[in-house]
Amino acid sequence: SVVIPEGVATIQGNAFRYCDALKAVYLPDSLRRIENAAFDGCSNLTEVRFPEGLAAIGEKAFAACIKLHKFRLPQEIEVGRGAFDMCYAALAAFRYFERSQDRVSACMAYLNGEADEYADQERIVAYARRTRGSLLKMIVSEHNVKAFAKLCEVLATKLPLEDLDAALNEAGEDVELKNAILDYKAKSYSIETQNKLEDIQTEKALGVRRLTVADYKKMFTLREVDEGYCVAEYKGSDSHVAIPATIGSKTVINVDGMFSPAIRSLYLPATVTTVRIGCPNAAELQVDPANPAYCAQDGMLLDKAKTTLLWVCPAVMGRLEIPEGVETIAPKAMALCNSIATIYIPASLRSCKSLPRSGLSAFEVSPASKRLSACNGLLLSKDGTMLSCVPTGISGRVVVPEGVKVIPKQCFAKHHDITSVELPESVHVIQEWAFSDCHSLNMVIIRSSEVRFGHLPFARSSLVIRGIPHSSVAYFAKEAGIPFEPLD
Repeated sequence: SVVIPEGVATIQGNAFRYCDALKAVYLPDSLRRIENAAFDGCSNLTEVRFPEGLAAIGEKAFAACIKLHKFRLPQEIEVGRGAFDMCYAALAAFRYFERSQDRVSACMAYLNGEADEYADQERIVAYARRTRGSLLKMIVSEHNVKAFAKLCEVLATKLPLEDLDAALNEAGEDVELKNAILDYKAKSYSIETQNKLEDIQTEKALGVRRLTVADYKKMFTLREVDEGYCVAEYKGSDSHVAIPATIGSKTVINVDGMFSPAIRSLYLPATVTTVRIGCPNAAELQVDPANPAYCAQDGMLLDKAKTTLLWVCPAVMGRLEIPEGVETIAPKAMALCNSIATIYIPASLRSCKSLPRSGLSAFEVSPASKRLSACNGLLLSKDGTMLSCVPTGISGRVVVPEGVKVIPKQCFAKHHDITSVELPESVHVIQEWAFSDCHSLNMVIIRSSEVRFGHLPFARSSLVIRGIPHSSVAYFAKEAGIPFEPLD
């Protein structure tokens, strides 16, 4: 957590950009402006306390803060374009803001005839219409006949019959309120309509009614494609979502979207042959065994032959074992995964380019792999001469094993929890930006006497280099203005 001190009026652009370790920020009452991309890419940020006096949030200020959901924006604020892009969890927070207690209180005061004369009555009525179900429950709990009559007066559409029946049950022995509800029910719905709606509710409860196209359109965004349907965004709130094989007379052949943060588990039918999904909170995935294009295993979506890993549920935690036989990983297969601690890489995998680093603390590699190996949680080439990838979740002291010759560019960049790194005598090349933006790194031990350095390998990292006196390492440290200590 970070507490910005009182007196700060502006947070400059990029100030906390890509701070993966940041989880909560508390902003002072003095703050007036957050500039562009200030918190862009803080993938573990969940909570921000905004002061009421905050006037502006810049473009992409909180973009890709995928876990951000605990916050409340001030009433009067200018929000820049894309300020909350890819903040999937924030969708729920925005809905919470719309349901804030202040607005509920304002609605109840208006329905009771007690609203302030300066109150924005048009806005209050619009809010009352949107939240009629919640307001009805509150009215019934307070046995407030006056507020019920006013609510019925301002509504543009009828109160649902099922809500009215629930209100009648909750009214208990309040005869006056019950009569008011019954009168409204009789005026709004004919006996035939009431019977029909009650039949529909019974069928739904028993699960015997086949859902119509209209029903599915309320649940999903549907697009007609190639004599079938493409199911896009999910509109509901259920955590377990099953994509239907057919809707009406048409087959569901595509799934494109499904970015709802409500979804925890997803089922794909046998008919779906094209998929693009990104449910940020999904932890479980199932695919019909008869599907000719896809299969699922341990929260992973694979092609039918199990040679390509297409997508991993973002909420998968702990150890992820990529199945033997997988040769390639789709470019964005693990883009939203931040809770995987260890990844096991099979011998069949040809490239590690699409492997995530965020949140990881270690790699494991099959001994049978001909391309890769692992040591001390680090991912190496098979011969151990190239350091391929360092997981960003690794912390404390890191020892690069003997035999590694090259530290690639940006290999340790933005690894905020590493405090020291020890490089073996075999290292002779440290490429550009290799240790840039390592905020906690205070010591790099280089045991080789002859090392070729790329451009700014330690940029924006305050550290001490320990090495052999009068070596190329000592000369580099002097030229770069980096403190140098001789090895014992």
